[in-house]
Amino acid sequence: MIEGSFLGLVRPRIRDEVQEAALFMFGRAQEVAESNGLIIMDTKMEFGLDSNGKVMVIDELFTPDSSRFVRADSYRQRMTGYSGEGDAPPIPEALARETALRYLLAYGMITGTPFEIPTINVRERVEANLAGYLDTVH
Repeated sequence: MIEGSFLGLVRPRIRDEVQEAALFMFGRAQEVAESNGLIIMDTKMEFGLDSNGKVMVIDELFTPDSSRFVRADSYRQRMTGYSGEGDAPPIPEALARETALRYLLAYGMITGTPFEIPTINVRERVEANLAGYLDTVH
């Protein structure tokens, strides 16, 4: 484990710098989105280090490829009365089915093969793969 690191992955100084930058950029993006009638539902940010060890953004930010946006007016209308606590409003079965079909279609288009339901126990496979890593950081 690297001296002064976070789980052996990132030094605290770098972690703090990334966190500060990410929160600042996300806050600013929320302001811009809101002023244009949008809500940022989620996003991804990728950071790296340049050859001098300086933190830098290494991929696009706040595009339809890196973020999910919804129109604020339709979102608020659909979510009226739901505060995020307790049971969420039910998702209509037709919408759930259509969403699943779109994911299956996208999988097939990306991989060139139809999606097949795995016959292995995915949870056991993930846990087995992580077990070796987790043993090295404790």
